Amino acid sequence: MRIFAIPAAFVVSFAGCGDPGSDGGPGEAGPAAVRVPLAQPFELAMGETAEVGPEALRLELRALAEESRCPPGAECPAPGNAAVVIGVEASGGGTATITLNTDRPPRDVGAYGHVVRLESLAPGAPPAGANPDTAAYRATLHVTREGR
Repeated sequence: MRIFAIPAAFVVSFAGCGDPGSDGGPGEAGPAAVRVPLAQPFELAMGETAEVGPEALRLELRALAEESRCPPGAECPAPGNAAVVIGVEASGGGTATITLNTDRPPRDVGAYGHVVRLESLAPGAPPAGANPDTAAYRATLHVTREGR
């Protein structure tokens, strides 16, 4: 499990930013966060934010950290892996950054009493030699309470 804490100076720098009435969350620059029930898979596009469950755990799909999956039509000895970076913010103010993988651990990580799991990542691997279009990536996530 890899959890990286966001430096306090970075978090504080966002504390008073934004429009009056904005929610000040990790997806501040984009549209309002989508509300999602706990234990129901949902999709996030790059830069989108979701508030999950009654605790309003906020998740933002921030970056594609790795794309080494086998390209279409290629013969590969292993399927490869893709990894995404997700910002997590608890309603009590804690923040963390987690990295989830498609084809190797960790596929799920515990954060603030919840387990965040990467169910799938689309699109698939780009053609051989092509760079991934990171803006096109969408992660299907599933969040449950720890121990359930």
